[in-house]
Amino acid sequence: MYSDQIRISLVAEAPGGESPTVGLPPSIPPGTETILLVEDEEMVRKLARHILEVIGYNVLEAESGGEAMEVCKDHNGAVHLLLTDVVMPRMSGPQLGKEVIKMWPDIGILYMSGHTANVIARHDVREDSVPFLHKPFSPEALALKVRETLDTPGQAKIYASTMLTQDSSLVPQLVGS
Repeated sequence: MYSDQIRISLVAEAPGGESPTVGLPPSIPPGTETILLVEDEEMVRKLARHILEVIGYNVLEAESGGEAMEVCKDHNGAVHLLLTDVVMPRMSGPQLGKEVIKMWPDIGILYMSGHTANVIARHDVREDSVPFLHKPFSPEALALKVRETLDTPGQAKIYASTMLTQDSSLVPQLVGS
């Protein structure tokens, strides 16, 4: 039986009254890029945002695909990475990816899910063909996978060639980039 459970150790307050920080090894390179984080589970979204901001990323946050589209429209500037859950109500991560690529053809896309491979595959995501992060994840795993995805050139084109070949509406954006 599958269960959506994430184990997180909570710290009410760090010594001295400061906010607790995520313990990451010093080998994790800092980031400066802008990441659109889309996750329907608030606790996971808040934790991922905190981890990414501690590393130095600028994080735009949304709890659904529709809200993410609004965030995109309101954002002035580039978004370098879409970090999205695969399975969400109303608009899945892959559906959102199709729309975001139209705005930023060079965007990296990193999917995350706690569902089994069979459930994920029903949303046209094959873990072996796109950047993917299993939930639950450690702060280090998130940081490393984000950096790896950002540092891989042409992520949107790779994504398009493996998952969106039937969607001819993307061809002008991808050919022009």
